[in-house]
Amino acid sequence: MHFHTYTTIIRVLLTVLGFAAISLVGELGQSFLLIIGVVTLVSLAINVKYELSIAPRLWNILAVIMLLGFIINYIAFDHDLLSSGAAFLALMVVLKLYDLRSVRDHLLLYMLVFLEIIIAAASTVSPAFLAILAAFVITSIWAMVLFNIRRDYEQWNGKNKIITQRGLLSPSFFLYTIAITTLSLVMTLMLFFIIPRISSGFLERENKSILSVPGFADELTLGNIGRGKGSSKIVMRIEFPKVSGPPINMYIKGTTLDNYDGRNWRRSKNTKRKIEKNFNGDLIPEVKLKGRLFNQLITLEPLNTNILFAATPWSKISGNFKNLKTDNSGTLYMESKPFSRITYSVWSTMDGREGAELGSAELERYLQLPLPGQEDTGKIKAFTTELIANEKTKYKAVRKIEAHLRRNYRYTLNPKKGAGKTPLSDFLFYAKEGFCEQYATSMVIMLRTIGVPSRIVTGYVQGQWNDIGNYLLLRQRDTHSWVEAYLPYSFSKSSPRTLNNKTERMAWIRFDPTASEGLVTPVKSSRLALYIDALKWRWTRNIVNYTIDDQIETAITLKHRTNGLRKWFTSLLKQLPSLKDKAANSGQSLPLVIALILMSAAFLVVVINRGKARTTIKTPAFYIEMLRILKKKGIEKTAFETPLEFAKRAGGAEVKTLTEALERVRYGMKIPSKSETSQIKSLLEIIKNN
Repeated sequence: MHFHTYTTIIRVLLTVLGFAAISLVGELGQSFLLIIGVVTLVSLAINVKYELSIAPRLWNILAVIMLLGFIINYIAFDHDLLSSGAAFLALMVVLKLYDLRSVRDHLLLYMLVFLEIIIAAASTVSPAFLAILAAFVITSIWAMVLFNIRRDYEQWNGKNKIITQRGLLSPSFFLYTIAITTLSLVMTLMLFFIIPRISSGFLERENKSILSVPGFADELTLGNIGRGKGSSKIVMRIEFPKVSGPPINMYIKGTTLDNYDGRNWRRSKNTKRKIEKNFNGDLIPEVKLKGRLFNQLITLEPLNTNILFAATPWSKISGNFKNLKTDNSGTLYMESKPFSRITYSVWSTMDGREGAELGSAELERYLQLPLPGQEDTGKIKAFTTELIANEKTKYKAVRKIEAHLRRNYRYTLNPKKGAGKTPLSDFLFYAKEGFCEQYATSMVIMLRTIGVPSRIVTGYVQGQWNDIGNYLLLRQRDTHSWVEAYLPYSFSKSSPRTLNNKTERMAWIRFDPTASEGLVTPVKSSRLALYIDALKWRWTRNIVNYTIDDQIETAITLKHRTNGLRKWFTSLLKQLPSLKDKAANSGQSLPLVIALILMSAAFLVVVINRGKARTTIKTPAFYIEMLRILKKKGIEKTAFETPLEFAKRAGGAEVKTLTEALERVRYGMKIPSKSETSQIKSLLEIIKNN
């Protein structure tokens, strides 16, 4: 293959890697990437035959136009410096592919591609970036070697000359480069696990990849959650340390809402207070919980909400949070929206009851009903009273309402329109079908009409268990709403409490009136998708979110394993005398010694021969002889000169031919043939005698 063909292929390969890197930013349109990809392939077809060049004045005009486009795009449209910069760099790279007149142009192209890699590194946490980075490191080494050869060639033959010589590089050169680069990457990974961590990146920012999740704000319109349940975008992944699977019927709570006006839910009071930390830095609730706890290790995707999700009631939260806040509803708030994935641990109880003591003002808040013009609460109260007429306890009455809604109403994301004047009356008395918000809203209003404080809750349920990565996968389609009712904490079938009994300890208790069809994940991921997601999750957990705590744990584990290996080796050494005695007693000691000596000698011979071979390939003897002859004639090569620079200064066709032979040996890894060796000797004689 011609040297020029090598250069063209590697140049385009570098360009493609740069485009692949910025495509991971996730904010460049597919049509844009497709166009620049086609233009790049066209440049490959053209540049294999000859190198194009654009008039300097025209190139400068085009570059200025692109710069102005970048500024306008950033100010008026994108408002994101990294994504706008990625698009600008991609266009500049494409333009430069059609203007490669000199070595300087090639160097500028390589620098632009390098900047693309830098932007991708600051904008993505995708595991694909590791593969792209490794390929870039290997290819850039090839490119810089070719760049130096071309530079030396231009210095000898003049600019704008294409090298058409064959055999200058061999496959061995590329294989050795891959081996050396792989070793460098392994060493880099080792340094990654050693260098101390920092808590956050310098370029974290809000971008288009942040997922918008409905239902987790101060206001919720009926239907918002239902419309979002068609999305398969991942919201969070949850591990359960030391457990083979998730707890049954686990609900991940987001937020609660209490004020309903017939169409919208709102949070009427939102006074936040800081959550205290214990001496270990863990966040703890105001009320201590009793009972069996289970641990959730949650990895949360970048979301457009600062609400923190957890199974409730929670007993302890551990994570990289400076502060967390809560309100009277128990909602957890981060200081700001996370611009990147975050991982934290939560310990929760199993029964789903949050103990609370509400004052009269709080009770009134959770008994609020829509105004008469907003909802027919009288009809709803009559319907509810008739339904629970035979129930003697608050708890049984609430369970009766829950069971009625679950059994007699159909779950659908596209409910038909009935004769009801409001969404709630239409669902309860006419259409009798709907989505989870309608079920939960109906139950809350029914409970409030009979004097039971209640509220609506939004969060996540069910999900899909990934048995490959051993974690629960929750998507946007797993968003759900349910009910919390304020009831006696300790109810008993043997000693029922009456509806008027108010002496019991009170708690918020979870109820879910939605039909079973609404609690089933409608679409499951394929096995291949689960494998891919498990890989991404491991990348996030072990690389992106690798912390100082992980470093300490790794160091302790390595120490234990090293101690075990040392003990094993020590015991083996102690057994050597007994092995020697056994071999001597059986008459096998002499063959054993001879075998060890032969193996050691063979190893030394291989090492010495490899060393000699490398020395021969690195600096051929004929080139050393030529330098010795020229030095006697007063022409000495300096340490700062390349072989071609020295050949140009020394002059003579013989010196040039021997220098070209040197490059074939050094870069092509080719030992001269007999005819070439004979020619080299003749050339040395000519140089010596002139």
